[in-house]
Amino acid sequence: MKRLKITNEQYNRIILHEQKSRILMESEQKSLNHSNEVLLGIAKLMGLNIKGFNATIADSAVKKDDVMKSIKDSLDDSNKRQELIDDLIAKGLVKANMLYKADSIASNFNKFSKENNLGYSMDNFSLINKILKDK
Repeated sequence: MKRLKITNEQYNRIILHEQKSRILMESEQKSLNHSNEVLLGIAKLMGLNIKGFNATIADSAVKKDDVMKSIKDSLDDSNKRQELIDDLIAKGLVKANMLYKADSIASNFNKFSKENNLGYSMDNFSLINKILKDK
């Protein structure tokens, strides 16, 4: 059997690819309502402590127009917002109500949207009112 020599960077890429494959398989098995990018993007907007490959996905997610639009649409619609909360709980990202993070969600959403020239904005008071209205 021949030995194959790889660099440390190549090894890390293999490991990251394996992690990504496992994450995708896991998310498909649970049949979540939102994509992994949307869930990790909202987790980043909430200011949750995300590490490793999930942090890489979250960082790229908040730079994508379609992901940010999906997050905004999900937060604006009460049914989709509840599905989003259910998905975040199923994924193990949140245990509490989204109301406590509404201010950081809106401010981080606006920050990332402005940094990436996406043109979306969110008012934290209207988001809080929408969440409270659902209760």
